[in-house]
Amino acid sequence: MSLLEHLEELRKRLLRACIAIAVGVVLSFFYIDRIVAFVFAPMRKALPAGARMIYTAPGEAFGLYVNVALIAGAVLASPFIRRSDGSPWNQTLFAAPMIALYLLSIPIAWAVPPRRDPQQSRGRDSQ
Repeated sequence: MSLLEHLEELRKRLLRACIAIAVGVVLSFFYIDRIVAFVFAPMRKALPAGARMIYTAPGEAFGLYVNVALIAGAVLASPFIRRSDGSPWNQTLFAAPMIALYLLSIPIAWAVPPRRDPQQSRGRDSQ
């Protein structure tokens, strides 16, 4: 294969990956409220009662939703992107459990409560 053929193949794969991510972003926008609530649940548990999240810039709330949707879209598109690289099925079948374990680790990481530092409640001046 010549260099130009390699570059054309790379262009096709990158275009397919971008389309897959775009489809994943569109699909994740349908469930964006649930995804944001899931991502912020540990933070809301750690905050004191009655505390709420504020936005310091006019477009920050929209930017947050776009960023979360982009990450969720990339996660949704990852199996397609992995398969579109032309690897044989046995390599793809080897990667499938790794992707599944990664996706299962996300809820486990959010379920573990954050460790509270005893020094944090006293302040730094009391040392």
